Amino acid sequence: MFANGLSPDRRRIAVNLFVAMLLIGAVALGLGYRLALAQLEGSGQPWLIILPMAISLLVAMLMLARHLARLITSSPVKVPDRECLPADQTRVDEENQRALYLRATLDNLPFLFWLKDTQSRFLAVNKRFADACGKPSPESVVGLSDFDVWPAELAELYCADDRLVMNSGQEKSVEEPVAGGSEAGWIETFKKPVRAEDGTILGTVGFARDISERIFMQRALLESEERWALAVKGANDGIWDWNPKKGTVYFSNRWKSMLGYAPDELGDAFAEWHGRIHPDDLTRVDAALARHLNGAEAFYQCEYRLRCKGGAYTWVSDRGQAQFDAAGQPLRMAGSLTDVTSRRETEARIRDRNQQLNAIFDLSPDGFVSFDAEHRVKYASPAFLRMTGIEEGELGNLDEAGFDRWLANLCVEPAIFPGLAALRTQALAPGKELRQLIELAGPGKQVLEVRLRLADSETVSQILYLRDITHESEVDRIKSEFLSTAAHELRTPMASIYGFTELLLQTDLDPEDQQDFLQTIYQQSELMIAIVNELLDLSRIEARRGKDFRIERINLCELLDDVVAAFMPPDHRPLPLKALCLPDEAFWIKGDRNKLRQALGNVLSNAYKYSPDGGPVALELTRTAVEENSPRRIGIRISDHGIGMNAMQLARVCERFYRADTSGKIPGTGLGMSIVKEIIELHHGELALESQPRQGTAVTLWLPAMDIDGELA
Repeated sequence: MFANGLSPDRRRIAVNLFVAMLLIGAVALGLGYRLALAQLEGSGQPWLIILPMAISLLVAMLMLARHLARLITSSPVKVPDRECLPADQTRVDEENQRALYLRATLDNLPFLFWLKDTQSRFLAVNKRFADACGKPSPESVVGLSDFDVWPAELAELYCADDRLVMNSGQEKSVEEPVAGGSEAGWIETFKKPVRAEDGTILGTVGFARDISERIFMQRALLESEERWALAVKGANDGIWDWNPKKGTVYFSNRWKSMLGYAPDELGDAFAEWHGRIHPDDLTRVDAALARHLNGAEAFYQCEYRLRCKGGAYTWVSDRGQAQFDAAGQPLRMAGSLTDVTSRRETEARIRDRNQQLNAIFDLSPDGFVSFDAEHRVKYASPAFLRMTGIEEGELGNLDEAGFDRWLANLCVEPAIFPGLAALRTQALAPGKELRQLIELAGPGKQVLEVRLRLADSETVSQILYLRDITHESEVDRIKSEFLSTAAHELRTPMASIYGFTELLLQTDLDPEDQQDFLQTIYQQSELMIAIVNELLDLSRIEARRGKDFRIERINLCELLDDVVAAFMPPDHRPLPLKALCLPDEAFWIKGDRNKLRQALGNVLSNAYKYSPDGGPVALELTRTAVEENSPRRIGIRISDHGIGMNAMQLARVCERFYRADTSGKIPGTGLGMSIVKEIIELHHGELALESQPRQGTAVTLWLPAMDIDGELA
């Protein structure tokens, strides 16, 4: 109606200006709507892009309105075109030029614009819309409907949207995939009703733009955020983000819950973290943070203790990295916090266990050698090194075959190391494990028991165990020899008793012969009783190791008088000659009176038995010379002038069942000197022997001397 009084050219310009105003206004409103929606959704900073565009469009619309007003107010009514003045024609040309510029502006914007009437026929579109429809120009779309431009399914959808907008009088914005569901791209469409001055709906105006890149970026960002959130949740870490300029820190809910706090119980101050660090760890944490902020280290990483809500401390592993400005000052620093209390406790238990095992290995007399998964030497215990006489590290990373050769070369025949493979086969075999012994070459005999234990560990495949049984094997040998000798010594009198008893039972002997046989049986029985008694006595002494001794202060002068008085020499021979003790001399010791009497009695008995041709037996007391830092000792010396012994006999005199007399004429069990040696050694003394064949023997019992107060002299 406003263009009725204008010339046709001016009317066309006015209509174009009006349409352009409508399109630009619709676009500006749509952009404003999107700006508000984006701000509500919190999607970044879209106003940086949308706001300048909206302002530019509004300015363009105001310019169009100004030109339209000038066109209407400056134009006379009913003036023929051919009668236009040159000035009027110039103004018309200028308006046409401005309209062309505005059309060019609309055509070059990255949007699809359209204006429709109430029947959804296009009144005006821009070039981008025409290109999207496959039409040669915007003018070729004017007068067409959606059914003429789009597929029927989309056309029906668009027309339904137009009716909804016009019926509701409300604008509509929608994001949808291109071509009815294709994932190739996305568009954003905005529609708004066009109203006349009286409010009548004249049609719809709208625009659409390609938002595929934004949608794909949003999807990628969402996937990245979900992936990050899942990773953080899976790692069970707390997240922190520190702003050094403001002095504030963002602590995630997990960070707070690790310390026992609810999300609203901790603020964002730097002190919320720094003030909870254990005092013993604070200097170390500050130093690690400073090294990173000063550029000395690329990352910040530290393990320390943080105080929890209840006051207890928990171990954490803290990691992070800062962003710096051009001047090298930190702008922001973010990182994560991991609760490592369980790991630290496990490490502490492992350290304790390792220390215990190391102490066991260091103190254990048994040797151990462990092998890794490839059967190479991994560890050798100190006891094994001592057994084999090697230094730590000499085995190196020796493989199984090399270890077999090395250990076998240390052994002597026939007790050679059989090899780890043989021990492994034996360990895997069902049934009782066999005892494997090896003997190492060296100055002294060394017998080892070896066993192999298979392991299930990933780092240890097998462990070789070696136990020194040298003493045990020697004891077994001595025991076997003892049993054999004892059986032999008992068998001799038993055979005599059995033989003479058999003669008495089967032969009719005269009384004199019977008496001789009975006397022999009696003597052999007496010998057997003596052997058994001395064996039992020796066994008790060895088993109790002096625990049953009744220790007291003893004056040896008095003890010797008692022993001599009670001794009965054989064959009515004279008593032993005892050196007199001076009145002012005191030979004091500590010991068991009865055991010492037994030892002295055994030595005196041997002195008389092994001097069958007679000769005096002497008994005297002596002292060791006084030496600095050397304890004084008292010796009881018993000497005879009997058959004597050579060096070989002298070395074996204290062996059980050994007798220097091989003729069998001298009675005895061969256990007396063994008992004497055990008694003297349990008194912390020493047995000394001197002898020469056919000249006699001297036995000295050395005992620790005591003063009159009972202390060591």
